[in-house]
Amino acid sequence: NLIVWGRGISDEGVRIGDTVKIHVESINSLTSIENGLRVKVINGIGVELPVQETRTGQKSTFSYTPIEAGIHRVLVTRNSEPLGQSPYKVNVSPATKSRVRAFGPGLEGGVVKQQSVFCVETNGDADRLAFSIEGPSKTEITCQDRGKEAALVSFTPNEAGVYKVNVLSGGEHIHASPFVVNVKLTEKYFEPSAAKLLDLQSELDFIPDKAVQFLVDTQNTGVPDDPVVEILDSNLTSIATIVSLVKPNFYAYSFIPKKSGKYHVIASLRGVAIPGSPYPVSLIGCGPHFFYYNLIYSLGFRLFFRIYMS
Repeated sequence: NLIVWGRGISDEGVRIGDTVKIHVESINSLTSIENGLRVKVINGIGVELPVQETRTGQKSTFSYTPIEAGIHRVLVTRNSEPLGQSPYKVNVSPATKSRVRAFGPGLEGGVVKQQSVFCVETNGDADRLAFSIEGPSKTEITCQDRGKEAALVSFTPNEAGVYKVNVLSGGEHIHASPFVVNVKLTEKYFEPSAAKLLDLQSELDFIPDKAVQFLVDTQNTGVPDDPVVEILDSNLTSIATIVSLVKPNFYAYSFIPKKSGKYHVIASLRGVAIPGSPYPVSLIGCGPHFFYYNLIYSLGFRLFFRIYMS
């Protein structure tokens, strides 16, 4: 009644310095996660690595960070009895030099019969870029060129279970590949394609301290869940996001960029990308044009300054 999955038990793709996870999850609500779970990771010279555990509902997550290359043995047990296909052999490789990065809801979860979507940024390093998926059902991969060294990739899982998404460049796994996701069964009335990402523009002028605002509408999706929204900067670092509820299932979001460059708005509902997500937003840096600043002095007078930025 328990399944073991995660990148932390993948036979290849794990690299020095990666923090990788192993999930032990109940496959039904009647089975509880017991206290007798244990994960032990032993490197090639017999040294046991530190392992951290967190528990959420019907899932326990274990994480570890290898610090040297070579074969590592991963033992997953419950009351000293092996779980899954334990022990696992994980071949840890040196850190990748590839600049290709992949991100998006389709690399974090999914729902049966619903499109799983993610974005790939090549950053000028698209050497024999390739994708493959391993899982309980066959699925076609669709790749759409977004221009500016980016692509939108999608696939539709037809059965529930654990899928491994491989993203390769130059014949080797990119950073964080393989991506291991647990696809869940869908609900009859769930319509994620009815969600809307509103009021976003692909290009905006970058103005210091000015917020970028947009809306998410989930009113006709058939579920009451709040969407999950994350903003990534040009380094794919998550930045602070402010959210407010306009009305039931209608949300206003904003973020304040610190510099010009490319940002990504990632919005999902129950692990399924909202149409248009991940949405790229390019903030254009200051050029030789005019800006208007409203400066309000303590005396209460509003003065308008016309400043030429050269």
